[in-house]
Amino acid sequence: MTVRRLGLFLALITLAVILLIYSRVSDNRTRGNVRQHSLSLGQSPGAQPSPSMGVLFGSVTTVVPPTAAAGERRVLGPIPGGSSAPVVAASVGVAPVGSSHIWWAMTDLEGNFAIAVPPGTYVVTMEARPGMGMARNLPATVTVKSDQKTRLDIRLDTGLR
Repeated sequence: MTVRRLGLFLALITLAVILLIYSRVSDNRTRGNVRQHSLSLGQSPGAQPSPSMGVLFGSVTTVVPPTAAAGERRVLGPIPGGSSAPVVAASVGVAPVGSSHIWWAMTDLEGNFAIAVPPGTYVVTMEARPGMGMARNLPATVTVKSDQKTRLDIRLDTGLR
């Protein structure tokens, strides 16, 4: 029992260190504090865009496989009985098509993100972290219209079966 608690404690410490490392941008500001052209980062999906702005929002989730009973074999492909879980503190990047400038939004405790952007077409990416899994639907190209909300949900797959 104590070995299990020690393992959980070490996993939590590792997660905290990873979050601290990946939450800094090159000029030592946290991503959540980055502001460009009066854009608000990290707004909730219910946030209203300012005039002539749109909102790109969604969630980031990962597949949690069901635990296999002793003696059961692993199955390749989609996981029957698996559920999804929110990915906390995932960095979602949004860049205008043809531009190298990226605005970043970080997911909240429920795996949600939102970012207000001018109308246009954007490429959405995500910064990968070890053990987080791979998003099969990224990079994605989305069009955000003025005074409208555009949803993009990102599903990660760790490959564990």
